[in-house]
Amino acid sequence: MNNQQYNNFLSRVSNRVYGLRNFGSFNQFENAWLNYYNNIYIPNANGAQPPRIFIAESAPTGIYIHNSNYIFHHISLMNNISDSTDMYLYRYYRGVFPGSTPHQTRQISKMQALINLSTQNVLILDLLPTHGIKLQRDDRVRINNELLELVDFNFMNGLNFPHHQIHYAFSVPPSLYTQNFCAHYLNNNFIPYGNVNTGQGHAPSSQAIEQIIQNGF
Repeated sequence: MNNQQYNNFLSRVSNRVYGLRNFGSFNQFENAWLNYYNNIYIPNANGAQPPRIFIAESAPTGIYIHNSNYIFHHISLMNNISDSTDMYLYRYYRGVFPGSTPHQTRQISKMQALINLSTQNVLILDLLPTHGIKLQRDDRVRINNELLELVDFNFMNGLNFPHHQIHYAFSVPPSLYTQNFCAHYLNNNFIPYGNVNTGQGHAPSSQAIEQIIQNGF
């Protein structure tokens, strides 16, 4: 997404969101994800399983340089997982590896957690270009109802996966999600498994993740 596309998307969400834009910081978040995808996910992905994607909303509030609790932030990758500041990653991990105790999970680094998830062909990515901006319920409803065509689904459709069938689940606040709401924009080899955010806050539910895995995710 270039600067013009970025500004256009944020301006159509709301004046408040547009006023919080920071394209330089947005690019830093995106580059951190690309580093994760190219240097962590791809080398460790397990070709014996179908790709499994968790789609979150966007990076948490704050500019990149001060946002070391972002899952893919290069500065904090060697830090051990915290179930408070790394709540998304903590819950993804506990859901995919339900046998791991809270104590065991807190003893591994974010880097190692991402490697371990990659060996299970689990890829985490963000749906929206609203990195560092706190969205409100009305923002999410507007995006869901009117602005999804501006999201870069061609990027998702072009990801280089080793299998034709791709399983995906959302982990977004319920105000952004309706059943199969992105199916129209994705190739038909994407198989939806719903939303693992069950309304308990912004982070996903480990129990919901465990459940969809039991159902074939």
